[in-house]
Amino acid sequence: MGDKVLGLDELGKKLQKPPASKDAMLKLLMQLADVLSTINHGNTELDAIKKPLVQATIIHNGSKDVQLLAAVCLGYVFKGSAPECPYDNETLKEVFPLMIDALRHIGGPNQAGAKRAHELLQTLAKYKILLLMLDLDGASDDLLPELFRVLLSCAINDQNMYSIDHDVLEVLSVLLDEFDLPKTSKEQDNSLEIQNPLLDEILRPLMPPQKDNNPSAYEVTKSLLRRAENKLQPYVQRFLMEVIDRGTAETSDLQGDHRDFIYEIYVAWPECMISVLPRMTDELQVNVEDTRMKAIDLIGRLLLVPGSTLASEYRLLFMEFMRRFSDRHPSVRLAMLAWAHTYLMVSGE
Repeated sequence: MGDKVLGLDELGKKLQKPPASKDAMLKLLMQLADVLSTINHGNTELDAIKKPLVQATIIHNGSKDVQLLAAVCLGYVFKGSAPECPYDNETLKEVFPLMIDALRHIGGPNQAGAKRAHELLQTLAKYKILLLMLDLDGASDDLLPELFRVLLSCAINDQNMYSIDHDVLEVLSVLLDEFDLPKTSKEQDNSLEIQNPLLDEILRPLMPPQKDNNPSAYEVTKSLLRRAENKLQPYVQRFLMEVIDRGTAETSDLQGDHRDFIYEIYVAWPECMISVLPRMTDELQVNVEDTRMKAIDLIGRLLLVPGSTLASEYRLLFMEFMRRFSDRHPSVRLAMLAWAHTYLMVSGE
């Protein structure tokens, strides 16, 4: 004879004094998840399990499996409580890190855990639960970068049997839609801007070695850039301008030469370069030979990108590049001849 199906009231009573055994705890949370998955909005019975579910012995449990199931249950609590938020901000600061950590299971080797984590992701995407994070102090510094890091890195896995790309894009693009465009003045206001730590996590999958180690993450990131291009483009352009001018972007931990950033972003998202690439004309004209050589290398690589329209869209830049064939330094002229040879080999002309 099968186990009796318990109601939320009875499950809530059991949660008030959680079992010490991991297996018993998992069984209880599985029962709860199954019941919660069937509830609709505005279910008053949720009051019986809201508080017990967020006690420290559950959400800070030493078992990752217990934490995962707790996060799944909490996702359903948010769903059933919509449009009201079931917890205060202090509790949300405990709940959202738990959920983000649970999402790591999507890219993990355990299929049962991956399926549960995808179940959580679907709930978060459908009911836009993570928008509540934006109202928490410090979310832009910690929670949001971590969420983007998790979903754009370990969550996308070629061996994962579950189709999650749509849900990942839905969660992240909905969050990005809430941000304001960057301000040109230094006046303080209440606008919500994308800070560099978050932008780092959006751009990181485009850069080596991440782009080579996880090509699926690379493709999903490209999709995110295009889906949220109206919000992201001015931030990415500002980041690149800052790196060009100062050698680094304030509060960013992305390391590398600005020319490498420009190349990788151009390959993934050429439309974003409209206000950035013209700046490279200056580097082709400076008196420092090494700077001109590096600029030649960059523009040469960009011209070799399949489908590149740089020569037609950035005519002045292209003409300045071609003038380097008659540069005053022999090493620069030799570099141009080497590029021309490569171009002819690649293009077959």
